[in-house]
Order: sequence, then C-alpha cells, then structure tokens
Amino acid sequence: TIFLVGIRQQFSVPENIKMSIYGASFIKNVSALSVDGISPDINFKENGYLFIAGEKSRHVIDENHTQQLACGADWIKKLNKNDLKSKFPWLHNFDIEIGTYGIQNEGFFDPWLFVQAMKQKAKSL
Repeated sequence: TIFLVGIRQQFSVPENIKMSIYGASFIKNVSALSVDGISPDINFKENGYLFIAGEKSRHVIDENHTQQLACGADWIKKLNKNDLKSKFPWLHNFDIEIGTYGIQNEGFFDPWLFVQAMKQKAKSL
C-alpha cells in the first residue's frame, strides 16, 4: 500500500502559509538529506491544489488569496469561471464562480521515504 501526504500553501492564516512555504522549499531541496553523496527520492510530485467556491463564498477565496499573496505565495493563481472551465474541462462548474490553484510548491510525496531519509541523515551525523 502506498500512502501519500500533501503539501499546500492555500491557507487563511499567515503562520500556516509561511510554514508551508518553508516546508515546500525543504521538500523540494531534499538533497540536504543526502548521505555519502546519495540524494534521497521522496517522490515529490507537484500537481497543485484547486479550491473552488460559488458566489456566496467568493469572499473567502478573495480574502485567502490576498493573504497568500501577502505571505509571498504568488504562485497561487486566482481563476474565474472561464479560467476554471478552460484549465479543468471535466469540472462541472455551473455554480462555481471562482477558484485558486497553486501552480508550484503544492503536491504530494511519500512520507515513509521522507522519514527514512531523515533517519538515514540523522544516523550519518
């Protein structure tokens, strides 16, 4: 069984956004956990997260996106109804008005491989 965990920066609280920006940087530079010149592979796949809302919740997307940009997560793009339809043609968006999508630094990885890389690095110190 493969178990994957995700990382994203699409939060509403600055501390969560900033912690996740740091976490994404750490995961993308996993070579810092190299031992004897061998860099671990934690199977990080950047695929982004999509958040969507209808008209009644539009303000939540707007407020969160403003906060995300203020924290430096400028790779999170706000998408209108037409953008969503173009990028995600499978999405039935008759009542969806707005969304945000992280075009980088968001995705998933294998936590077992990550823990093993941390363990091997700790043993090597």
